[in-house]
Amino acid sequence: MPITLYQKYRPGRFDEIVGQDWISKVLKKALKDGKHSHAYLFSGARGTGKTSTARIVAKALNCLNLKDGEPCNKCTVCKAVNEGRFLDIFEIDAASNRGIDEIRELKERVNFAPAEGRNKVYIIDETHMLTTEAFNALLKTLEEPPQHAVFILATTEPHKIPLTIISRTQRFDFKLANDEDLKKRIQLILKKEGVKMDEGAVDIIINGGGGSFRDAETILEKVIRSAESLKNRSITLDEVRQILGLTDERAVQSMMKSLVLCDLDSAFSVLYEINSQGLSLIQFLKQLLEFGRVLIHNKIESKKNAIGIDFDLKDLVKMIRILSECAVQMKAATIQILPLELAIVDICGYKKDNPGIQKGEGKAPFRINTTEKKAAIEEFSIKKNSSVTEETSRKKEKDKNITVSKQEQEQEQEQSESISEGKSDEHPVAEIKKIKKMWDKFLEEIKPHNNHLQAFLLKAEPSEIKGDKIILKVPFKFHKSRIEEHASRKVISEVFKALINVSLVPSCIIEEGLRSEIAEEEKDTDNADLVEEVFGDMLEEQ
Repeated sequence: MPITLYQKYRPGRFDEIVGQDWISKVLKKALKDGKHSHAYLFSGARGTGKTSTARIVAKALNCLNLKDGEPCNKCTVCKAVNEGRFLDIFEIDAASNRGIDEIRELKERVNFAPAEGRNKVYIIDETHMLTTEAFNALLKTLEEPPQHAVFILATTEPHKIPLTIISRTQRFDFKLANDEDLKKRIQLILKKEGVKMDEGAVDIIINGGGGSFRDAETILEKVIRSAESLKNRSITLDEVRQILGLTDERAVQSMMKSLVLCDLDSAFSVLYEINSQGLSLIQFLKQLLEFGRVLIHNKIESKKNAIGIDFDLKDLVKMIRILSECAVQMKAATIQILPLELAIVDICGYKKDNPGIQKGEGKAPFRINTTEKKAAIEEFSIKKNSSVTEETSRKKEKDKNITVSKQEQEQEQEQSESISEGKSDEHPVAEIKKIKKMWDKFLEEIKPHNNHLQAFLLKAEPSEIKGDKIILKVPFKFHKSRIEEHASRKVISEVFKALINVSLVPSCIIEEGLRSEIAEEEKDTDNADLVEEVFGDMLEEQ
């Protein structure tokens, strides 16, 4: 059975552990001075070296030629440990052996003297998976351990371990690896395997590792195994992209540019090209989110704009929020491409509303600026006045040919007076009491147009009417931003027009008192909400 890379190159000494220097230093000194603890807790994300470090500690505790806290890897004990046949090291997977029976068996065996070495070492992986009863049984053993027993608990979720257990251990928190440490590790393995790889290809593997040595080594193994038949044992950037199903960075930038410009046709063109190549849409979306994250950081730090188009930071955050929601939906979608298509339409809007702009025409049109708004108002006024003039001419012509009733004459007179005063019966006065009474009906009418918008409006409360605006109270800024989007305002205005013959436009105010009414599960934030929390103050200043 072939051995995996992360097993083949698993660290065998403290000096070989990368990225956890201070932990190695403390453990080496304790072992050198013979002042080791009877119980350790190693916590941290997967693939950060917890189990590897635990095995090195176990080996050092029994090494026959320990030097400066490092195992020699040459004595019979070290060789037996490295080959997995040392009888006094016990590795227990708490995910599959989580019950009290397994811990009771451990308690019975722990009192027996070591068979080969000086110490019996128990490595319990995924300790947080133990049951409450098992934790209670383990606690008793940790309170009164035999002199020769050492426990090493490894976990990715230390908050699930009882404090009574944690208080009886020395805790070490393993951090995720940085890009530099991952690069050193990958280059070392490539050198030992006799494989050459383009610099850009190494960066892709580092990014895929996400700070985990094991994840990065697993990706590296997939690439090497898939490229073994290539000549000269050399792997190019394009080959790595092909093996991992990654999209070319140019396509990612092109999609981001299309979204920022609200160019629906261009965005769909990029999407369908990627899909036709059989590339992973989920991976493409991940690359898109990563690229968006870079744009946010560059915008805040006033660094070079990677897409060469000016954009509003708040708008970019909204876009990333929509894409983040899409990522969750794609995992459970029957038609995987559909959530991404809907997200693109949600961001860009229909072409008749947002036709996009060509390069060099200025800022991306996420929202109408002041100049555009004035122009739109003037255009509307011209069309409206023209419509009124035509209607008046038609009525005069009708008066010449037929005799109108007294009621029709009164209506015509009323309209004439309103026109002369600069008013129109197209926007009659709406009362907030009436709006509140028919609010449920309004929500029902919204749903067929946009069910996501209805979900946000369910959290809103109508407060008052100001001219052609309806003031809505909402619990969070997230609701305010979605309801006040151009597309949302248009739908709301049209529905009000159909129901009460008044085109009301929503304007939201944040009412913190409404937050207590929202259930805990509805307040969970996704990655995009986290972006807003982290950069919220900066966004307000934009």
